[in-house]
Amino acid sequence: MKPKLKRILHRALWGVGVAAALTGLSFANRWQDQATCKAVFIQIDNQQGSPLISEKEINDIVKKKWGRAVGKPLKDLQYRALEEEIRRIPVVESADVFTSLSGITEIHVIQRKPLMKLFYPGGNTSYIDELGYFFSVAPGYSARVLTISGNMPLGIGKYAKLNDIPENNPAYKPAWELFRAGQYLRSHRLLNSLVAQVYYNAKGEVELIPASGSPIILLGDWSDLEWRLDNLLLFYIRTAGHIDLRQYPVLNLKYKNQIVLTKNEP
Repeated sequence: MKPKLKRILHRALWGVGVAAALTGLSFANRWQDQATCKAVFIQIDNQQGSPLISEKEINDIVKKKWGRAVGKPLKDLQYRALEEEIRRIPVVESADVFTSLSGITEIHVIQRKPLMKLFYPGGNTSYIDELGYFFSVAPGYSARVLTISGNMPLGIGKYAKLNDIPENNPAYKPAWELFRAGQYLRSHRLLNSLVAQVYYNAKGEVELIPASGSPIILLGDWSDLEWRLDNLLLFYIRTAGHIDLRQYPVLNLKYKNQIVLTKNEP
């Protein structure tokens, strides 16, 4: 094909494309000006976890912002404002609102996925999700996750997310150590079923409380966590049927290459 003819064809196709786009935009604008909301559909993705919010709570926000949506012109519905309102809910990770050509308004909500629940001295609680965000949950809801309690490092829950904690803040290192430990315990099938609680004792040392209740696993700190817990699982395997661990209230993993058993007093 000659260069001149090729340029003419290219410009013609480009012109057709622009015309089609303008026609489609004009149609979309006319449709939105005339269309009304036929129904509101709410979908909440709890990411295979425990529900922390209900469709009713989302619908209450819709009524607050829009009133009775069904029958209203779509051009009168403020989608971005509704999204922002839903995203303000602490348990919501993201929210999207849009309308199909059939006039169905869809609200898609993704719930945060809790990693741990923190019990602060004084009775306050909060969750931290898998993205490092701290958030609260409305009364009546709870998630079955690893719980953290005791004399935990101060200042951990004073921020919206882990990335907000300044590096020179005393809470920075212990908060990130706890978060990474929680990620590791969640990812490990056996440890996730074994460990139910992390407890900071009066000395600030880390104790792992098994789901069975005993014996307590005394870590001391989070250093060499994977290596020490791998040794613990190996210990459980080798001693199964040979040692009655109920006689030992504490398995001490504080010392390198050692597991020290503390026996109950007679």
